[in-house]
Amino acid sequence: MPCSGLGAGTEAAAPAPRSLGRALHTSGAPPAGHNKWSKEKHIKGLRDAERSRLFQKLAMLLHFTRKAGGPNPDFNTNLANLTEQCRSMGSWLQPF
Repeated sequence: MPCSGLGAGTEAAAPAPRSLGRALHTSGAPPAGHNKWSKEKHIKGLRDAERSRLFQKLAMLLHFTRKAGGPNPDFNTNLANLTEQCRSMGSWLQPF
C-alpha cells in the first residue's frame, strides 16, 4: 500500500476537549439602570464632598494649632478648644 505522506512515526492530532457544563459569558446584557444606587449616588456624593471639606479644614486647623502652640492641650488652650469643637461635631459626622 502506498504511503499517505505522513512519516512512519507520526500520529494524528487528538480531538479538542469538549466543554463540560455551561459556557461562561463575560459580557452579558447591560443592567436596566433603575436601581437604588443610581438615585442615591447624587445625594451621597454631595454629602460626602461636604464632609470631606470639613475634615480637611479641621485637619489643617489642628495641624497649624499644634505647630504654633505645641502638642499638649494642657498648655495649648487653642488646641484644647479646637479638639472640643471637633468632638462636638462628632455626632454630625456619623455616617447616615
